[in-house]
Amino acid sequence: DGTCNLCRIDATNGKLILKLKNANNYFITHPKYIDAHTAVAAVRNRQGNMMLMKINLQTGSMNDLTVFSYNVIGYPFVKGDTIYFNIMNENADKVFAYTMTNKKLYRVTQNSNGMYAPSVNDKGDLVVSAFNAQGYRIAKITAGQQEWALNKFRLAASDRYFTDSMSTFAATGAIYTLNDSNFEQRPTGSIKNEVTRYRKALHLFNFHSWRPVIDDPEFGYTLYSDNVLSSVNSNITYTYNRTDKSHTIGFAGAYAGWFPVLGVSAEASFNRNIDTAVGKTVSYNAAKARAGLYIPLRFVGGLTNKFLNVGGGYNLEQYYYRGVGKNIFNNKAVQYMDAFLSFSNVSQQARQHINPRWAQALSFNYRKAFGDFSRSHKFVANSAFYFPGLLVNHSLVLNVAYQYRDSFPDLFSKIFSYSRGYEALSTRRMYKLGANYHFPIVYPDWGFANILYFQRIRGNAFFDYTGAKARVNNNLTEIRNRSTGAEIYFDTKVWNALPVSFGVRFSHLLDTDLLHPSVKNRWEIIIPVGFIPN
Repeated sequence: DGTCNLCRIDATNGKLILKLKNANNYFITHPKYIDAHTAVAAVRNRQGNMMLMKINLQTGSMNDLTVFSYNVIGYPFVKGDTIYFNIMNENADKVFAYTMTNKKLYRVTQNSNGMYAPSVNDKGDLVVSAFNAQGYRIAKITAGQQEWALNKFRLAASDRYFTDSMSTFAATGAIYTLNDSNFEQRPTGSIKNEVTRYRKALHLFNFHSWRPVIDDPEFGYTLYSDNVLSSVNSNITYTYNRTDKSHTIGFAGAYAGWFPVLGVSAEASFNRNIDTAVGKTVSYNAAKARAGLYIPLRFVGGLTNKFLNVGGGYNLEQYYYRGVGKNIFNNKAVQYMDAFLSFSNVSQQARQHINPRWAQALSFNYRKAFGDFSRSHKFVANSAFYFPGLLVNHSLVLNVAYQYRDSFPDLFSKIFSYSRGYEALSTRRMYKLGANYHFPIVYPDWGFANILYFQRIRGNAFFDYTGAKARVNNNLTEIRNRSTGAEIYFDTKVWNALPVSFGVRFSHLLDTDLLHPSVKNRWEIIIPVGFIPN
């Protein structure tokens, strides 16, 4: 109901014993017992000012211990007749002390960085949580090192030991100087400025952040933009496809004023390849435009987070063939539709867990061409299932993928996750089974120069099995590409804040790579994943 009260609860059964009255409706924080009948707390009034208050636990009456100010107060600690607490003073959170016997206020520390949660032992030594360039640490200030400076706070709220930091800012309190003469009288009431309709087309592009694209086999970076109303979302993206070694630059925008969401996009791709299904590939560039609709849904409730996204669109793509392809293919435009559905069901994840203990992720994608390429189509399904491992922080991940397409040259990009270590094929029918076992190796908990912090080193043992049908030397052949190996990941934080994971992969090929028959073992650098936290 908008009120704030100090309550006493029975710790054995949780029942309310006492609810004290709060006539001024102060917001009460960090209450601490002084004795069985009184407590001390930091309180805030409706104007946002704070003070230290003594509260009678029987009657609810309150006595001021300091004056109201905009300086933030908190973490009171009672030792004998002295109350230690935090307060913002001269641009730093410092420790002050109030003696109840003689009702005097002292500044105990003169620190440049914040000191919080003071506590005092029987020797008078002060222990605080102190902030520095490396983060927070526990610091002890002996009784002889403390600088107790008397503050005559009853004389003026602007005393230099108790300066109201907010009062030093320009225009502080300007709103309190307004009166009726500052407002224009209208039939609808008093207004300061005329109310006008906000132009929805104003500032449609407002780029505010960037992040990597991690969607194996595609990796890249994206710049994000949102207008003030959050009704127009747009982004500019660069991606690299590790499977077909292509590069793409694109723009995408979405209008959320309707439902389903309307989306448009345009992109240019370079160095893409066509698999001719006879052991040859043709290189080309492409330009693409798309318009579509999609319905993003999030299901709230239960023990897991569930997401469903379904949609489709119309695509127009122009190909520009390179090399010998110019003599084989015409630079015709390709028109096709695409439809997709993705679903994920993810349990809550503890900080030390590498992956969620229980999760399922499914995605389905279908593309169908029109016109001169009407016989071209491709269906790809990918899935991942997460299970707990043998130990508490271990994780087992099973992957299943399936692809079905026409037997003509592949016009569509490769989104089938192939067995690791092989040069990926794109045949008429393919399926993949994969198993991954993730486990922590060591927690270095070490960093240097506040630049890079090593939080964890973890490993992953994997096995991939891909089965495919392809035409080799004009004969339809069953292909089996199996690989096994291990990955080592380094979970770090750049500038002690931004999570970055990178690693190394070793793959041992159990079968022959058709495109690189002599390769049996392969080392790879794993591109950073998890670059931006959820």
